[in-house]
Amino acid sequence: MAESHNLKKSELFDLIWQKPMSVLAPELGMSANGLAKVCDRLNIPRPPKGYWRSEAVSRDVSKPEALSDPDEIVQIGGACRHERKRRVRYSPEERRRMMLDVARQIALSEGVHEVSLRRIALQLEMSEAQAHNVFSTREDLLVELAVEEVEAYEAARLVAVERGGSRVAKVVMSSLSRLRLASEQGAIFQSLMRNSKVRQRVNERRKPVRQAASEKHVSALLREKQVDQAEALASVSMLTALVIRAGDLVTSSTITLAEAERLCIPVVIAAALDRESA
Repeated sequence: MAESHNLKKSELFDLIWQKPMSVLAPELGMSANGLAKVCDRLNIPRPPKGYWRSEAVSRDVSKPEALSDPDEIVQIGGACRHERKRRVRYSPEERRRMMLDVARQIALSEGVHEVSLRRIALQLEMSEAQAHNVFSTREDLLVELAVEEVEAYEAARLVAVERGGSRVAKVVMSSLSRLRLASEQGAIFQSLMRNSKVRQRVNERRKPVRQAASEKHVSALLREKQVDQAEALASVSMLTALVIRAGDLVTSSTITLAEAERLCIPVVIAAALDRESA
């Protein structure tokens, strides 16, 4: 059995930056991959790829100065392989759910800009490689988070719509719910959608759902009023855009929820009554 080594975390940190992993790991009785996982688990920064092969990379990268818990004792090699804490094995879907939950917590408390795969992996005590097995890139994770937010948003709105009795009441409840949800939980979604690549991918994912909803409203207008399809589509698009824009202004605190309701609801009611009287 290979000899084990008891090192302070700071000592291992220094060694990692003194020689390549492929050289150091055998000296410690481990594989390079195994030592890399130990560093990731202990949050010990490692030199970036190419650091030992390229003078340009090594010249531009400085050894980090800060290290958490530098005096913590780390057992490397030997029996420590068999004495490591047994880790719970999660399915890919469980890991996905856990990562999205942590990402949402970070986004809500500190902002979307603080969300990263590395930070989520550290918080969940998993390797960064495992995190990348679930979401290849940070953008993939943000897209999934945004889709979940808008789907939860729509589900809550539909519940509110069902409380309306008449068609006019349902239209009004839908608009009120959209505005109130924007006030209560729209900030994270709006922050996510400021990223143009995330916005483009979310819109592509949601396009069939939006088209189906629009076609449903347009069909209702065609049945109720003597208008052509172009006019019906324009009417639906304009009312939807009005309420969505008002919701964005509420989310950004440009106007209050009460102001948005005063601006939008009379227009929505007038349009709904006009349809019924046709």
